Amino acid sequence: MNTPELTWLTAAAAVIFATVYVQYKPGARLALRFARALAPRFAHSVPTAQVTSVLALIFSGSSGLFLAVVMILAAGTPLLGLFGDHVGIELVFLGIGLGVAEAAVSLLLASSAMAATIPLRFAQLGRDAAFELSIVGRGGWIRSYSHALDLLPIPAALAVILLPLAAEEMLFRGMALTFLRPNGPIVAIVGSTFLFIAVQFTGMPSWFSALPAACGAVVVGLVHGYLFWSVPTILPLLVAHLVYFLFVAL
Repeated sequence: MNTPELTWLTAAAAVIFATVYVQYKPGARLALRFARALAPRFAHSVPTAQVTSVLALIFSGSSGLFLAVVMILAAGTPLLGLFGDHVGIELVFLGIGLGVAEAAVSLLLASSAMAATIPLRFAQLGRDAAFELSIVGRGGWIRSYSHALDLLPIPAALAVILLPLAAEEMLFRGMALTFLRPNGPIVAIVGSTFLFIAVQFTGMPSWFSALPAACGAVVVGLVHGYLFWSVPTILPLLVAHLVYFLFVAL
């Protein structure tokens, strides 16, 4: 790799990392702070904690979309260009099929990873590992998604759930792959996937509880990265991510 390519890769990686860090660290804390301030106004007949988590989901998803859009436009990429030259119902059906397939592969990978690491976790925690095992995959944002389905009508709940999922697609495919594209498919796809896997551990109580989400990120990150690299249209990826989530996480 010559000097100009290395310079571009370093700059692109720094911008991507900084954007993702802002979204998942101070951005997430700020979203939670706003949610806690506003939740008492809406929590009349439901627990305030549940309203807080749903509002935090909305604020976090909105901020992620905003950051991604700003960075994509700053890179000189037309926003509508992310949806390709054609938007049709066939892309929606493609996304549904893709999401179901990804869910199946992710569940297989996650179950294998859990089976392999359960002895290690029991050696670390002893009897407490049994409790952790019973709540694996239900912490972090997953809990907020469940609250959205409990508190809101189904269409509104799906819209709220899609918001942060769309932010992930825009950040890790729309932004990251766009910035890394000049460095070739391996760097772009593997680099964006690695960062996507890493953020699955934020907000989770332990590496073990985050393991199913990380396994899903391996599958979704590589598949969506490859598809977006090959045909840069994000619509079927948005649909697939939602379908994947509904199958795997709920």
